[in-house]
Amino acid sequence: MVCLDFQNIFDVVNLDAPINVPLGASLNRYAVVRGQSHISENVLVAQRAYLRNAWLGKGANAQENCFIINSHLTGYNVTAHGAKIIEADLGSNVFVGFNSFLYGKKDSRLQIGKDCAIMPHTIIDIEEPL
Repeated sequence: MVCLDFQNIFDVVNLDAPINVPLGASLNRYAVVRGQSHISENVLVAQRAYLRNAWLGKGANAQENCFIINSHLTGYNVTAHGAKIIEADLGSNVFVGFNSFLYGKKDSRLQIGKDCAIMPHTIIDIEEPL
């Protein structure tokens, strides 16, 4: 019963978005957005997505339970449920599959070119630029 009490509170509270959300974009109230994140037109950020210093270009999406940290998604990118993208730059039209783990380093960023598909459950953990 306690859970329903909290849900009632969330249903009546209108929280301001933590960042500017353009018309046509959707930022779920249960997503977490931190740092210098940017959301462009027609972007979807689903519940329980976590963005920190993330740049999501036009038409990109961050589905449930994904993490996008210190990364730049050019546009029309799909980050499927549970995927993690850290210190990476993705070209346009990139699909990152379910539960994938893409991990670049601050001084060795991961680059994914346009029109690529990262298959589900892929792990890329680099020590030098790729």
